[in-house]
Amino acid sequence: MITNARELLSATQKVFKEWGPLLANFIKDQSDQRELIWFLQEFCTDNKFELLFTYILVDWHKSRLVKAPAIFEWEEEQKTLKGE
Repeated sequence: MITNARELLSATQKVFKEWGPLLANFIKDQSDQRELIWFLQEFCTDNKFELLFTYILVDWHKSRLVKAPAIFEWEEEQKTLKGE
């Protein structure tokens, strides 16, 4: 069982190192990537791991699971929701 943020980050990195290429087959376009980012944000928020969100997102970007345009779209949606 994962008990702290460091363990979650390490576990996430291991899982996506092994399963990332398979997952990438299902993440076909920018919209799918953006939805994956939303899922990650919700998961981190619900489980009190908000600080890990950025680290995991950077890992996903480095592994090319999500690309910059999807991240920028997600960021614009965030601004819209916050009323900025």
